Amino acid sequence: MFQRSSTAILLLLIACLMMIGFTSAVIPGGFSHNKKPSAKRIAKFTSFLSSKLAAKYPTITQIIDIQQQVVAGVMYKVTALAIDSNGQEKTIKATIFEPLPHAIQAGQSKLQLKDVKEL
Repeated sequence: MFQRSSTAILLLLIACLMMIGFTSAVIPGGFSHNKKPSAKRIAKFTSFLSSKLAAKYPTITQIIDIQQQVVAGVMYKVTALAIDSNGQEKTIKATIFEPLPHAIQAGQSKLQLKDVKEL
């Protein structure tokens, strides 16, 4: 009797752990999707990317996705549609770092462009 009940409890515990693993969408320490970014945040990234990438991508037409990771500040991966200097539409992914407020030195931009890739 004891062996059957302990086996049943063990199976129930394994099933619960499997359900938790399959439904967990956020990996601790990893990037998470910003499902409904505010208009203010979209405008902030559009303006920032437009100013930093103007030579290669004169127009940023749309922010498609924003992912964020909390580090010593926030690291963002922003996927956007852009028009390159040849007039071709490209999908780009930019990595942008926003340091903690106390870590920003005088004259330093609040946002820092770390990397840009064409997808």
